[in-house]
Amino acid sequence: LHKQEGDFVLGYWLGVPFWGRGFMSEAVAAAVRFAFTVLELPRLTSGHFAENDRSARILRKTGFTVIRHETKHCLARGADIAHVSVALSRDTWIAKSGIN
Repeated sequence: LHKQEGDFVLGYWLGVPFWGRGFMSEAVAAAVRFAFTVLELPRLTSGHFAENDRSARILRKTGFTVIRHETKHCLARGADIAHVSVALSRDTWIAKSGIN
């Protein structure tokens, strides 16, 4: 988690050999739970490159919703790539998770 332009941003990356094992789903859920229950942050933002269906699925499953489509520079590819920015509010997360 880091703060960028007033928003708290959840960022992550996972090496290819570890894909498909549920590690990132578990890590994202834990980070979100920590952000909202311990830090009591009001909102988190995150995002994924448009073709990254795995990240899209993890973020959607955790409760994030799309706030905008844009283009961002991808350092690994050295090019500007279509990007989807998402957000999740603490209130929405609490309502969906049933935590009081």
